[in-house]
Amino acid sequence: MACYREKFESEGYVVLDGILAEETSSVIEQLNEIMKNRTANDESDWNSTGFVMSPTEPDSVQKIQSLGLYYPGVCDLVFKNEKIQSVLRTLKDIGEQDFFGTKFFPMRPGGTSVNWHQDNHFFGTASPQITSCAVYLEATDRENGSLKVIPKSHLDGEVKHGPGEGIWANGEWALDVDESKAIDIKCSPGTVVLFNALLLHAAHVNTSKNRTRYSIFAHFVPHDLDFKWRDVDFSYGVYRDRYRAAKLANN
Repeated sequence: MACYREKFESEGYVVLDGILAEETSSVIEQLNEIMKNRTANDESDWNSTGFVMSPTEPDSVQKIQSLGLYYPGVCDLVFKNEKIQSVLRTLKDIGEQDFFGTKFFPMRPGGTSVNWHQDNHFFGTASPQITSCAVYLEATDRENGSLKVIPKSHLDGEVKHGPGEGIWANGEWALDVDESKAIDIKCSPGTVVLFNALLLHAAHVNTSKNRTRYSIFAHFVPHDLDFKWRDVDFSYGVYRDRYRAAKLANN
């Protein structure tokens, strides 16, 4: 476990290969059912709760924002999972954690998910205490849209972001990124990647002909850390997609 902390502090991320492999088939089945049953009323923009549609394929879901409101099982999969929690406890001395900002990316052939960015940009805080969590439900490599990161970039603080265009029209992305030090994270099904929310990361375009890349993202934050981004207040009890272990235990 000590090696996880050293890697996380120096490089900004750790990879837990295949630790949720047994859960992936059931989770994919449930997510497909949720997408199948969506309605036009559920459609949303990039940052609001709901189904975000692809800028190039209007009938294709690019993201489900606030996934936990549609699929409460994400809390069992990630937040209450002891395999993940045991590693998380070794990474930082920050006490009890909340879980928030759950998202699902059902990337299809030819599709996209995210361009270069820092998660913290969308939270309105430069706090280094937010840990992001990516769960890859399918085998993932460069061809079908793997995660790519710039190691150590979390040590450089905030970077400027601006509106995207074309295939990146949904969202705001980091400006002037030097990709020369970027590396790809190849994953087997059920792999979890924990990373500092200041780490610059993105995903390759899915250039495969017949492979999807289903992934879930969420974030761990200290109980006492409240923050806002523009008109969105992420405080516990205000933001619906923020969860606390004690509250979940009582449900």
